[in-house]
Amino acid sequence: MLLRLRREKKGFTLIELIMVIVILGIVAAVAVPKFLSLKSSATDGVVRGVHGAMQGTIQQLQAQFLLDDITSYAATDVVSNTTMQGATLASSGTSITATIKGKTYIWTFTAGSGDAAAMIVLGATGTGSTSNLGDIM
Repeated sequence: MLLRLRREKKGFTLIELIMVIVILGIVAAVAVPKFLSLKSSATDGVVRGVHGAMQGTIQQLQAQFLLDDITSYAATDVVSNTTMQGATLASSGTSITATIKGKTYIWTFTAGSGDAAAMIVLGATGTGSTSNLGDIM
């Protein structure tokens, strides 16, 4: 009789298996939105990094301007002197564009005058961008 009970107790019951599946489903339902939010936050961080790198380049160019090493600088100078990975920079007139993971972000370049350095302002987005730019900057 004791041998018979031991044979019947092998494996998991159907209810135990269903409970494990339900718990895994709940964990997945919570984890997926968090992962998507993390991906968006990472992209926003890259945009902030690009903005900071260009501001650093502007400060460097402004210092060279004040020391009379250069006579002026434009958006093309900012792009050509900014080095980074993960973004492709281009300039056209007073606009600087950065393509990051298929999304295009556009900054407006305003030339400095006298002791005041030039400015860049993150503005409209181009193709493929869905980020709320007010939350980025």
